Amino acid sequence: MTTDDLGAVPESPAALLADPRIRSDHFRLLEDPDGAVLLIGVVHDHPASVYRVDSVIRALDPDTVAVELPPLALPLFEADGEGEMSAALAATDADSVAIDAHGPRFLAALADEIRDRSPGRQTIDRIASNALTVGRQALSCRLASVFGRDRFSTPLADGGIDLDIERPTDSAAVAAHERRHLSRSFSVLRAFERPAADEIVDAARERTMARTLAGTDGTAVAVVGFEHLDGVATELRERGATALPVDAGSLREYAEK
Repeated sequence: MTTDDLGAVPESPAALLADPRIRSDHFRLLEDPDGAVLLIGVVHDHPASVYRVDSVIRALDPDTVAVELPPLALPLFEADGEGEMSAALAATDADSVAIDAHGPRFLAALADEIRDRSPGRQTIDRIASNALTVGRQALSCRLASVFGRDRFSTPLADGGIDLDIERPTDSAAVAAHERRHLSRSFSVLRAFERPAADEIVDAARERTMARTLAGTDGTAVAVVGFEHLDGVATELRERGATALPVDAGSLREYAEK
């Protein structure tokens, strides 16, 4: 399902927020002397999230579009794809940046987290395994962008999320489906204690993403999973950014910067 299946793209901030797939709690808006960052929370590969990303970027026309991808994977998502990351990159000719970097900046953040939390040997081994898996997936994406997906498997979803609803072209129904999906996901997370290794890696990723975003000038839209929305926003605030309310007025001011 594409954004065309779900209706025309709103052209103003007020029209954006009138759409049930686009609500103020989907965003975090932060400002510093060098510019402003609008974080967009997404359910990966959900049609409501794809529409939200495409609509917001087209309407606000940011200077930079940032996506929760490692740099090695960026060319594959720039070339094609139906998920929200590809939609973000295709929605504008603005500069693009992959912020989920697994390079020196990430390793430094990971070392800081390990030093602060002092995990056991088993946890450190799992952290190393997680990092290697993500690195292999990123490399597969880069190779697939050069030689084709038929030769290199990638972690991309095939066809996105199945909408088990009666009216898949109804914007309100699609938005409600996304909320139910998100609620179930967070309920599962709350029901079970997350492995310490996963928490440490995610904290390092969020710190890395925030550091990269803090280095951008002008306006930036950053597309991240809902599970990282508050973590990245907190890291940006700790680096001196000011959190702003998200409403039609603040989005209009953002678009005019």
